[in-house]
Amino acid sequence: MVPHESFDISSCDRVEILRDGVIWRTLERGSLERSTFQDQLLDAIWDMDKE
Repeated sequence: MVPHESFDISSCDRVEILRDGVIWRTLERGSLERSTFQDQLLDAIWDMDKE
């Protein structure tokens, strides 16, 4: 599944972020609250835009 809404993605156990067709970063939710995981996801996307 390739969702584009961070709220939907934050319900997943694991997220793989692709960049140029290659896995750029993998995030694991673990025991994090959904809102905390969503914040981590948005931070990772922000980091990707900086590079």
